[in-house]
Amino acid sequence: MIEYLDKVGVTGDAEQWLVRRDGRLATAYVYFDEDRPFHDQVASHSAHWIGFEHPHVSPLLEITHAERLIIITGDERGPNLLQMAHKLEDLRERETWALSELAGLAEGIAMMQWREKGLIHRRADPFHMIVGGDGHARLRAPISEVTHGPARGYLGRGKISVGLGWMSPEQVSGVSLTPASDVFQLASVAYAALALKRPFTGQNDFEQLVAIRDAVPPPLPPTTNGSIAELILANLARDRSERLQSAGEFAAALRALVREAPPNLLAKAAALRGDHKPAPNRSAGIVGYRCPKQWSELTPTAADGVRHCASCDHEVVQVRSIDAVIPLLGKRCISYEPE
Repeated sequence: MIEYLDKVGVTGDAEQWLVRRDGRLATAYVYFDEDRPFHDQVASHSAHWIGFEHPHVSPLLEITHAERLIIITGDERGPNLLQMAHKLEDLRERETWALSELAGLAEGIAMMQWREKGLIHRRADPFHMIVGGDGHARLRAPISEVTHGPARGYLGRGKISVGLGWMSPEQVSGVSLTPASDVFQLASVAYAALALKRPFTGQNDFEQLVAIRDAVPPPLPPTTNGSIAELILANLARDRSERLQSAGEFAAALRALVREAPPNLLAKAAALRGDHKPAPNRSAGIVGYRCPKQWSELTPTAADGVRHCASCDHEVVQVRSIDAVIPLLGKRCISYEPE
């Protein structure tokens, strides 16, 4: 089991993460490698898949190579499912692509639940549905920093979070969750993909949560099949006993109403996605604590290796190795530039 603690650097095409593995701190090199050519290069070394392969779940591969811990995951820097739905202006195309992709994502969650009995995904929100270079959406792997202590995820360990607007009524009310809670989230994303707005809204976070708990969503715009709107709205029921009881059931219901997205539509989605592989930043990002200014822009102080940032009114320490970063994590501010 790996806990991803903080992103501490960028080396070439890889992100450097401080991780805890089997109780020991280590540096992991995370590559976004959609086509996995890197895997072929190191196939003779110690490598194993974490989790499983599924067309709608981002792959996650762990490799030990030359005493380095290497994590390879699918490219997760593209737009999310709702962002892509907004790009597809034709209603029929948007409906076909978004709902067929959601059916595939629901099948991915169902596979997780089949492999680990009792699992509830909890993160079936658009932020975890990333569109790849092939036009398909995938559930992203939990490569993210732990901000409130380690919390177990479905692969490794990472931050388990969800946007307030995508929580289920059970999450809002603080009661126990069931697989039907995942169905509510999937239906919420389906609604937003077709209506181009969330089913429950509020002027602030409190009103947003109250709306999820108490409000009735507005009717959906016309769909190609009236049963589509009926399915989505039925699974936004506050009473979870009135919803389909698992992601697998929701996927099967969608498959019965919406055809697979044809190759030309997937190609269109891929083209609209564009190239979302930004060059790595010059300096590393201590997530939440990195001073955004270059070292040369900061005001020198009486102490060597310490400068002052007028923008955030903090002293900035410059370090040049991962070992030097570890005792400073959680402190402000750090400018880390690997040698």
